Amino acid sequence: NIDNSKPGIGGFPSRKDELKLSAYPVENGQPAQAAWLAFDRQVLRFYGHFQETVQETNGENSRYRYCTVLFYLEDDTLQVNERVTDNSGLNQGTLIRRHRIPKPAPNDDKFHTVGDLNVGREVTLYGRTFLLTSCDDFTTDFLGKLGIRVGGFLDAPVDRHTEMLDRKSTRLN
Repeated sequence: NIDNSKPGIGGFPSRKDELKLSAYPVENGQPAQAAWLAFDRQVLRFYGHFQETVQETNGENSRYRYCTVLFYLEDDTLQVNERVTDNSGLNQGTLIRRHRIPKPAPNDDKFHTVGDLNVGREVTLYGRTFLLTSCDDFTTDFLGKLGIRVGGFLDAPVDRHTEMLDRKSTRLN
């Protein structure tokens, strides 16, 4: 028996009452498989950035850091990876390891789900606000099957530091 009170592993897909579930396999009005089986290795991939204040330099006040937000359908977990830039002086790579992430207060008793993510939307994870600017084709198709219209893709902003690094790299090549 599957416990339908749990999201993700061991339970039904998340927010089944709030979303149109045409993308989920259904038999006789019930999910045909547990979420962890139906969505094994299926990941929604969003691209975005967050803005960080820079204190140490005279030439800039803030810097944009570009990330990939991954949502694992099998268990409603999220992971955030930052794009690695050579010689940035910043810790980069995995910013948030894969796990279920609670929503900010006053909803901190609930977790982020697929319905919280869309292009053009801001999502706050542990006090850091990410603007989602685009997504991959699989994500667009999957959200469309759920009846969620994907927002229009946005251009990622470029800060002075990134422009300076681009100029240096073109001079070296």
